[in-house]
Amino acid sequence: MNNAAANNTNAPVKGSLILHVIDAQTSAENGRKFTKYKVTVNYNGQEFEIWRRYKEFHTLNEKLRRVRGDLKLPGRRILGDSFEPDFVLKRQRGLNDYVQQISSSPQLVTLPEFTEFFKLNDAVSNTPPPPPVNIKPNMNLSKVNSVDADESSTLPDTMRVNLGKTEKTTVKPDDFEFRTCIGKGSFGKVYLAQHKAENMIYAVKVVSKALIKRKREER
Repeated sequence: MNNAAANNTNAPVKGSLILHVIDAQTSAENGRKFTKYKVTVNYNGQEFEIWRRYKEFHTLNEKLRRVRGDLKLPGRRILGDSFEPDFVLKRQRGLNDYVQQISSSPQLVTLPEFTEFFKLNDAVSNTPPPPPVNIKPNMNLSKVNSVDADESSTLPDTMRVNLGKTEKTTVKPDDFEFRTCIGKGSFGKVYLAQHKAENMIYAVKVVSKALIKRKREER
């Protein structure tokens, strides 16, 4: 197994990813001309843009071809002016076809070389956390039984709760998305939690068994 394939699980891409090469700019640096191509990235609804030169695409392609040898990058121009507008536009369209090809391949989008080239890890780290739930007077807020927690304050695998009109009487902590703490007491805290399947908001009281036991022993 080659190194690229071995690192396949190091940088997983989850959710939606849309790539387009939409523009090109020719510039000069230290007396040498080069063309940069503008790539728009939409990763799970977060949009940003990056600029890449053709040689950077070529380097990426060489790495990705270790996993998929059938990839085709627009070729270099042997004769003529590489900065001619018609040629630059043709290459831009070819690069756009190329990013469509690689972004639709499950084998490639999980490679570290892919995520680094398109700055997907930066997009994940810059994604803001979901906003807290605001309690409104007309919100359907149901009360559930207390949830026992051990000394490390982690929830047990299963718990009995009252979910109202439902056949489900046993749920797991993973069934809920815990939002924010809305109250504290002597034995625990009360959290707003959204049931993922039913999409309803509940007030869940988390109680420490160890704390209750110590309180009883002190009496």
